[in-house]
Amino acid sequence: MLPAPQEKISTGPFKQLHNVQSIYMRIGDRLSEVLGQLPFEELRAIAIVPAMPAVLYALVTLFQYAEGVSDLQAAQAVCTRLDWKYALQLPIDFTGIDPACLCTFRLGTRESQLAQKGLERLLNALTDQGLIARRERTTTAQEVIRSVCMLNRLETMLVAMGQALKGAATQKPDWLQAHIPTHWMERYPCQTKNSLPVNWEKQNHLAQQIAEDALYFIALAQPETALTARLSSELHHLKVICQMQLKQEGGELRWSPPPCKRCIIL
Repeated sequence: MLPAPQEKISTGPFKQLHNVQSIYMRIGDRLSEVLGQLPFEELRAIAIVPAMPAVLYALVTLFQYAEGVSDLQAAQAVCTRLDWKYALQLPIDFTGIDPACLCTFRLGTRESQLAQKGLERLLNALTDQGLIARRERTTTAQEVIRSVCMLNRLETMLVAMGQALKGAATQKPDWLQAHIPTHWMERYPCQTKNSLPVNWEKQNHLAQQIAEDALYFIALAQPETALTARLSSELHHLKVICQMQLKQEGGELRWSPPPCKRCIIL
């Protein structure tokens, strides 16, 4: 169970900032009850990341799945969002978590059947609180892990593409305007601010779009990189990311499934 913080967010100021029916407020109010329903051995099994309460990373992972946010976005949310802090029963001045630990948690859970059972029980309990919409069939822990990992893969590609486009806009603005659709600058920001899809089909559709755009841009920009070292560096980074994430299979472009290297995993 999460430790009782010395300066927990009180319901008074929280209600002034958020609707009293907030799902996260409801989770925070009932967290002790929810965790009390988990078998102790399953609760211990999901304590994969040391020096943190057993279920903190499990809860954050499920929040990620509900909202479609990456590890970096989730770490920022734990640091800055009062609703998440209230739900997690964290003190107001809690400074956040290391995004890499979320990946470590998923890797450990993926290898432990008992931890997966604990995560699924927690998922069902939070579904009862309204965090995630009910479906005709039960969502498995493996599906949650796969979806959240893909969120991070998508973010990696989006950011790498955004950085390459920004470099081209700075170094070769006329060339960029002549060759690249104007809406790409909005499609590929240097920092992901919005949520990403958690539905597997939508994730794959977005992944295919990013991959095709990235390879098109690399092929088009390659001759221009000799003119500017900065563009060459950013384009090289994008190429490395593409090589890690993508592969050609039977004439089709697919996302590769190597062992996890910070969410290079399916």
